[in-house]
Amino acid sequence: MIEKLVEWGSTYFEEFTTQALSGDTYINVDPATIDCKLETYSDTPFEVADLDCEKQSTGVYYVEFYADKTLYTTNSSYYLVMYWTYESKNMCERVAIQIVADKK
Repeated sequence: MIEKLVEWGSTYFEEFTTQALSGDTYINVDPATIDCKLETYSDTPFEVADLDCEKQSTGVYYVEFYADKTLYTTNSSYYLVMYWTYESKNMCERVAIQIVADKK
């Protein structure tokens, strides 16, 4: 899995798009519920922190993660996760990140 690099001490935004099948095409939808988390990068991830999520447009959301130097170490990996529900269907999307000292 390719990890996205997040510079230690910076704020990172990941875009998530929520879609549902409508006929033969997928359309952007606004979920009934959204819950964003930071989880460990493992075979059985567990929650580390709640994350903020901001709606940009229908079905487009930005999840915000601050790589706080007092809470996280460099070369550590996590998942940014969005759990969402639409028409009684529970969905989960994960993006792997790695905190690095310098993105150069």
